[in-house]
Amino acid sequence: MPRAACVLVVAAALLAGCSGDSSYAGMNDDQATLEAMNAVGREVGNPSSAIHRHRVELWQLARGENSRGDQAWVALFSDETADKQFCVRVWARTAVTARVYNSEVDACPRDSDPQPGDDPGGGRA
Repeated sequence: MPRAACVLVVAAALLAGCSGDSSYAGMNDDQATLEAMNAVGREVGNPSSAIHRHRVELWQLARGENSRGDQAWVALFSDETADKQFCVRVWARTAVTARVYNSEVDACPRDSDPQPGDDPGGGRA
């Protein structure tokens, strides 16, 4: 298993122990954490991604919005390889026969996005 994937697995396991029941954007914070970690895992493993094979760390999870202005959990990540940060926005919708999880990855361009040390409601440091 690549080192970046190991970091993701360990971080997800640690955060899963800090459970909460807050439902927002179609999921609770544990589900949001796992979906954000899955999205980052796909990016780290994708050769065409800007963070391919980078070492990343989840800093915080908070309530926010996606690019359409809908409710979304916003996960703030540190890219230790590039010394930058980025956000993953996750939300869920229930379709006729299945639950659909969605994600977006961006550079955290919004003033309302979480910053290290902030706790804008529902976040975890």
